[in-house]
Amino acid sequence: MLKHLDQRRRDEEGFTLIELMVVVLILGILMAIAIPTFLSTTKSAKGVAGESNATNAATSEVSTYATSQLFDSSAYAAGAALLDPALPWDATTTDATAATGKILVLVSSTVPWASGMWSNAAAATGTIMLLESLSSNGKCYIVLYDQSTTTPNVGYLVDTSGCPATAPTTAPTAGTPTAGSAAAANHTVTALPAAWTGYYSNF
Repeated sequence: MLKHLDQRRRDEEGFTLIELMVVVLILGILMAIAIPTFLSTTKSAKGVAGESNATNAATSEVSTYATSQLFDSSAYAAGAALLDPALPWDATTTDATAATGKILVLVSSTVPWASGMWSNAAAATGTIMLLESLSSNGKCYIVLYDQSTTTPNVGYLVDTSGCPATAPTTAPTAGTPTAGSAAAANHTVTALPAAWTGYYSNF
C-alpha cells in the first residue's frame, strides 16, 4: 500500500521551476524573432494593398475614358457601369483627400489648372483625373492624368506622409522628381514637392 502511494506521488510530480524558466526563455526568444518579422510583413502588405487599389482603379478609369472620353469621380464610380464595382471607391462627395483604405477620384475639365477646380460630385465627369489611394500604413498612392491637352500628361507619386490636403494646381512632369524632393531608389517622397511638380513616370 505504501509503495503504491509513493509511486502515485512520483507520477503526480510536475515541472521544476528551472524547467519552466527555460521554456519561458525559449518562448521569449522565439517571440523576439517572430514579432518584428510579422510586423514588417504586415506593414508591407498594407502598402501593397494601397498600391494595388491605385493601379486597378487607374486601369478602370483609363478604360472608362477610352469608352466615354471622360473620367468619372469616385462618388460617381459607385453607380457607374463602366467602373469596377469591387474596388473601395470613396463615395463621400465632400471628401477632398482619400480616406484610409479608399480610392478617391476627383475630376475636372478646367484648363488652365486652378485651385478649386476638382469635384467628387455624385455624377461628376471630366477630362482631368486626380486619383488617390490611401493605404492603412499611411502611404498615399497618387495618379494624375490630364487628357485635356493634345499631349496627355500623366504623373505618379507615392507620398509617405499621407494624402495631401490640397489638390494640385500644376500639371505633372514625368521622369525624375524635382531636386531634393524624393529618394529615387524607392519612388517615395518624405515631403510633397512644391506645386506637385515632383512626379515619377511610375510607382
